[in-house]
Amino acid sequence: MNGLSDNEKQHMIEVMMARRKELGITRAELALKTGISQQHIRKLEKKINTAYMNDYLMMADVVALEIMKRDLKLND
Repeated sequence: MNGLSDNEKQHMIEVMMARRKELGITRAELALKTGISQQHIRKLEKKINTAYMNDYLMMADVVALEIMKRDLKLND
């Protein structure tokens, strides 16, 4: 992630949060799958702080996995 500017990181986080909501993944589900507390997720989504990139990346992994699961179901 060192190669990305803060603006690029922020945009990536905003896209990930939007996709989470589109997919219907709740903060509770995200907390369960990442081990990050719901309160911390709410804080991260309310005010983007790139100092927590590892947390955002764990959240993005869950969102990406859900996208892949959905796509696989569509292709069945």
